[in-house]
Amino acid sequence: MTLWNENIEDLLNQTASDAPTPGGGSVAGLTAAFGLGLVIMALEISRPKKNADVVGIDALLLEARERLTVLKTHADRDVAAFERYMEALKLPKGSEERKVAVKEATRNAALTPLAAARDVVQALNIAERAVPLAHSSIISDVGAGVAVLHGAGQAFLLTVDMNLKYDADLKSELGAERQQVAEEMQHLQQGILQEVSAQLV
Repeated sequence: MTLWNENIEDLLNQTASDAPTPGGGSVAGLTAAFGLGLVIMALEISRPKKNADVVGIDALLLEARERLTVLKTHADRDVAAFERYMEALKLPKGSEERKVAVKEATRNAALTPLAAARDVVQALNIAERAVPLAHSSIISDVGAGVAVLHGAGQAFLLTVDMNLKYDADLKSELGAERQQVAEEMQHLQQGILQEVSAQLV
């Protein structure tokens, strides 16, 4: 079962309920894909415009669609990571098997959204290169896509933080990378939105 096959209203109702999934990470996965989708839309609309850099747009569209395929996987990967963690908790309390399973599931639950956040950084890199290629009439949608991507990326990192909180070894292992991803994401978002805003005045 994939979240992408859900009716959008049913998905919203399930999110706004007491069901544990879809949660922050899986909703971020859905949202990130839509954010990059907006950037792709802006490039597609710009392509037939007069004086468009068709070669540049086509090359970037190819890369963007490949990244979109990857981003789409993160919603279901987050659900799977959560379910793996819940299964580990069902093992007999106090057993070595449970201890090992919970630790491994926690690590996976941190690595999964961290990988997703790295993919958001790659999507923001694509958006940065889309700005000079996008027609002025559609540039606001590049900015909107970037804002959505950044929000999704922050949500992924909050999911990472929740899992690092309970494992000091994991925090030591992944904390620096998590911070680097956050800084790259923030730097890209600010720079792109400044460029977009400059074209809207």
